[in-house]
Parts: sequence; C-alpha cells; structure tokens
Amino acid sequence: MTPDFLPRSFDLNEMRQDIELFEALYLILLSLTQSQELVDDTSVTVGSEAYAAGLMIYNYAKVSGKGSGLDSMVDDLGRRFAR
Repeated sequence: MTPDFLPRSFDLNEMRQDIELFEALYLILLSLTQSQELVDDTSVTVGSEAYAAGLMIYNYAKVSGKGSGLDSMVDDLGRRFAR
C-alpha cells in the first residue's frame, strides 16, 4: 500500500527496512555507549588510585629514603609530581 502522493518509484518497503535497521543499530549503539562510559569511569578511577599510590610512595621515600640510595628516584618522582 503506497500513499497516493508518493511517486511510484518510491520504495516504501526499503524505507521500512532502513527504519528497522536504524532501530536495531540504535540499540547496539546505546549499549556500546554505556560500555564506553563504564570503561572511561574505571580508567579514571584506576589512574587516580595509581597516582595516589605513587604520591604516597614519593612522600614516604622523601621522608625515610634519604641516604638509602633512593635520592635519584626521589628527585625523579619530585619532578613528576611537581607538574
């Protein structure tokens, strides 16, 4: 059934198929977007925890590592955490 105002060359079935495919792809896209957000959140959290742990090591080494051969490491970490 084709509405009278559409030209005969208009393929209504193809349009319906395009809409069905779009709807199916949209559900996949929504799922992928949610997964990407979870990965991003996890990455930020893990990066923050790693940074905090590194800063803690730096602070411990700065206080108790003097003269124990850690001076160059403390200097390197100091430059990194100064940024």
